[in-house]
Amino acid sequence: MEWYFYILIILGVLTLFQFVIALVLTLVVLRPRKHSDQFIINRQLDRENVDYLFFDNLHKEDFSLQLGRTTIVGKYIVNAESTNKWVIISHGHDASHLESVKYLNMYYKLGFNCLVFDQRYFGRSVSSNCSLGYYERKDLVAVIDMLCDKYGEIFLVLHGESMGASSSICALEFTNKPACVVADCAYASADKFVYAVIKKVVKLFAPLVFVFAKLIAFLSCGCRLNKVSPIKVIKHNNTPILFIHGTNDQLVSVNNSIDMFNASTSKLTRLELFDKAKHVESHQLDSARYALAVQDFTNKVYLNYQHITDENL
Repeated sequence: MEWYFYILIILGVLTLFQFVIALVLTLVVLRPRKHSDQFIINRQLDRENVDYLFFDNLHKEDFSLQLGRTTIVGKYIVNAESTNKWVIISHGHDASHLESVKYLNMYYKLGFNCLVFDQRYFGRSVSSNCSLGYYERKDLVAVIDMLCDKYGEIFLVLHGESMGASSSICALEFTNKPACVVADCAYASADKFVYAVIKKVVKLFAPLVFVFAKLIAFLSCGCRLNKVSPIKVIKHNNTPILFIHGTNDQLVSVNNSIDMFNASTSKLTRLELFDKAKHVESHQLDSARYALAVQDFTNKVYLNYQHITDENL
């Protein structure tokens, strides 16, 4: 056998090895293991003292939204005090609406009506896979439309964590109904985020594994990661955004939020950094400061919203 046949065999084995790695990583991301409600509650309680009893005692109205083969399941929580303020809270990857409870409790106490839901594939929602924001952004737009059809003219805040934060920003490309967004540890680009994760895992083979992963994601569910680019949306949208990020985030670098903050054109946009906080740990590190930042930001946006509304009367 000629020497170049050995070279071809070695290259073929290496390429197959990289394809297998890409396949495994893609399946882990798009179709991760699902968790029970109790598992997620216990995981949250291990991180911080979330008041699930407060949440349990709130009056809730369930909803189910059919989007093709996907079913989105969630809950409305109308505040005891009459208000037109609403927040839609989007959880991150490998979670459910039960990880949004800490934020729901905060917003309810700030006088908001709340909507929480399970992202596609997770919790009680039904779908064959998640997509790191590609389908989630339009799912969120459908949830927004459903809420506005039901309650009419409202002051709407989108609050998202990690994947939910990036999806919330990307939803602004398709709707102008949200008055503002609170984005906790969002990634600026799904492409760059996935590449960074792959580079941590395989290093030397990262470029080709990344190409295979994108191809597998597209062929398996039509997911185009390059379309999930919050920073591109921000550059063409002046919706105010409160960026929250931990400076010690090892999964989604704090530079993501810094870059998006600098790209924003809204004068009301803010950046709130939590020193030493890791991924999605800002609320855990200092819940009082977190709530104060959200309250101050949403109050200023609401005043601006009222001014614009009055001018249009």
